[in-house]
Amino acid sequence: MLEQDERVQKIARELIAQGVKLPYAIPRPRVPAYEPQRIPERSWPLHRILIAVSNHTGISPLRMKSTRRGRNDEGVTRARWLYFWLARTLTSFSFPHIGTLTGDTNHSTVMHAIRCIKADWPAWQDDIQTIQKTLEET
Repeated sequence: MLEQDERVQKIARELIAQGVKLPYAIPRPRVPAYEPQRIPERSWPLHRILIAVSNHTGISPLRMKSTRRGRNDEGVTRARWLYFWLARTLTSFSFPHIGTLTGDTNHSTVMHAIRCIKADWPAWQDDIQTIQKTLEET
């Protein structure tokens, strides 16, 4: 599929160079709509990450995995987001797989958490580094 797009672009550029006006825009090459899997040097079991986040935040693993959502769940949300981040960066699991193991959370929720942490990295950095050190020590 990519080879065909490249050929179309090449022909379109040649025609434009000859002065031919094309009635449509040159199609861009197709890019895969997924992020390639990163396989870290050491892949941590998800239950160990869950327990480490639970010990750090004081939120029980059952509460983090529950499907219950409430107004006063700020601590639970933060704990889940920490878990999502660590599960994504320390393992090779996909967004849907991580979401399924966390109270059947939609993959887009996991992606949203990752984006929010990236956008406000200084606020999350200390917690993430502390949990990672805890995982390495055990």
